[in-house]
Order: sequence, then structure tokens, then C-alpha cells
Amino acid sequence: MANKIKKKKKKVSNVMLVVVCIMIIVYAVANFVLQYFTSVEVSPTLTTAWFTFWGSEILAITGIKISKIFKGTDNTDYEDYSDDSAINYDEGKGM
Repeated sequence: MANKIKKKKKKVSNVMLVVVCIMIIVYAVANFVLQYFTSVEVSPTLTTAWFTFWGSEILAITGIKISKIFKGTDNTDYEDYSDDSAINYDEGKGM
């Protein structure tokens, strides 16, 4: 097992973005189906609140990403080492 596969960690922001998109699509489809079969409109207040909540989540994710880029802390190098043998602890010690 000398050749271990490096797994890339998924960013939480990417996972959340997928969740947000799925939730918006599910609500829109459910809203359409309910209105089609029951001929009753789902509350416009509920629809506004739903899209406002998920829209604010997208804005929060965007704000975090932009602040990381401006601060220079956007680390896109996510490597998962299963064991510590691939890490050189003596690197950077000028002895």
C-alpha cells in the first residue's frame, strides 16, 4: 500500500450550495404540483420567506468566500494524508 490515494476534501461551501439549490428546486416543484392538483395557491408569504432564507444563505457563502480571497486565506489545496509518513516534519528547520 505504498501508493495511497489522496482524497480531496469537499468544501463545506460547495456542499451547502448544492443543498441550497436542491431545496429551492424541491420547493418550486412541490409548489407547482400542489397548485396544479388542488387549484389552491401556496401562501405567497411562505414562498417569499423560503426564497429569502435560501437566498441569504447563498449571500453568506459568497461573502465568506470573498472575504477569504481578499485576506489571502483561500486555501484551495486540500489534501488528506491517511498516514503521517508523507509529511516531512524536518522541513523548514535550518539545522
